[in-house]
Amino acid sequence: MNIKSSTGKKPWKVKVDIAMSCGIKNELDANDAKLLIKNGCKLVCEVSNMGCTADAIHELQKAKVIFAPRKTANAGGVRVSGLEMS
Repeated sequence: MNIKSSTGKKPWKVKVDIAMSCGIKNELDANDAKLLIKNGCKLVCEVSNMGCTADAIHELQKAKVIFAPRKTANAGGVRVSGLEMS
């Protein structure tokens, strides 16, 4: 795999099977979702809090891309963290 730096640019133009919004709120919008769909992305996982806009989620669901929302994707981490602290 050849990976190039894209400093200052969104990573959603890269052809991937799985995309994870990990940075900031609303970092993946409807146009980004359409680009991921066009490039054949099969799953989008929201790792940050509210990483995808509502319009992006709608586009992903409309295209039948598997979408893992933040509460589902992060549920295990919160429980394990509580276990580690006890």
